Amino acid sequence: MTPPAGNASPDSVPAAQGAPVPPPLPPLITSAPPAPSAETLAVMAELHKPEKADRSWVHNLMLLLVSLVLFVSLGFLQWAVDQIVLLLLVLFIHEAGHYFAMRWFDYQNVKMFFIPFFGAAVSGRPVDAPGYKKVIVALMGPVPGILIGLVIAGSSWFMHLPNLKNVAFMFIFINAFNLLPFFPLDGGHVLQEVLFSRNRWTEALFKAAAGLAFLVLGFATHGFILKLIGFFVLFTILPTFKVNTLAQWFRSSGRGAVPAAADLTPSQCERLARAVRSEFRTSLKPAQLAGLIRTVLEKAKAQPPDAMVSVCLLLAYGGAFFAALIGLALLFLQKSL
Repeated sequence: MTPPAGNASPDSVPAAQGAPVPPPLPPLITSAPPAPSAETLAVMAELHKPEKADRSWVHNLMLLLVSLVLFVSLGFLQWAVDQIVLLLLVLFIHEAGHYFAMRWFDYQNVKMFFIPFFGAAVSGRPVDAPGYKKVIVALMGPVPGILIGLVIAGSSWFMHLPNLKNVAFMFIFINAFNLLPFFPLDGGHVLQEVLFSRNRWTEALFKAAAGLAFLVLGFATHGFILKLIGFFVLFTILPTFKVNTLAQWFRSSGRGAVPAAADLTPSQCERLARAVRSEFRTSLKPAQLAGLIRTVLEKAKAQPPDAMVSVCLLLAYGGAFFAALIGLALLFLQKSL
């Protein structure tokens, strides 16, 4: 018995001769994406850990005082007391400029300390700081010292106070040396952020030239610290180049803005972890992988200054260095008269 037409099933109705057959409908239940591997989960757990909080001011003060005591104690082996006091004053003002600039731009874990036989330093981690802020931080160390030295040199010249010449010379010379265009000096950081950080090859060549320059200067003057800086700069070129390569790859293959480390999706984290292992060709623990991934993302988000800002920053750098040279020339001229 033929079923009535109203009860016919669509599947039971034969297609008309020559009529197009519609494509099959997609399945209602799609397959779920593959679950992230155990290593990816471990790396993501490391990336989601909160950043280390800033040390208390008491801890930072203790670090400064202990390093200062070591610096002074070992300094007596090669310097007189008045030289140590003057050197401490110059270094403290120099590093205080870096310190307050980092604080102004919300750097994390900022601390100042002295390094025996070498000088002093301020360390801090920029949080999404654009390139122009990093340049200002670099310039705020030597520029105040050069200005102070020029004022003292002028006072020595016009007020006929020859005893101030050594003070002025120390202020200007140390800060002018830091403006030399060699990484990791302040002048090297300026050129690095304004010019050479835009391309991984130019950055590598710039650091190679700086490392070789320090080695040549160290062997010429028998300076152990200069040799140590040269070897350190050369040693960091290859790891930095690999990080820059990964950052360039991630920028070109990603979509939209570069995410923060804690905002990576499991697939992004797995891709990055696989790329980091492939580039560094070594076994890495989840914490090490997470650290390198953070570094790659920070480099991928780096923002070099635009053209106009770069010109202004280079003019400020060149003006400070030229002023230091003029100050040194006046001091030498005053000494010869």
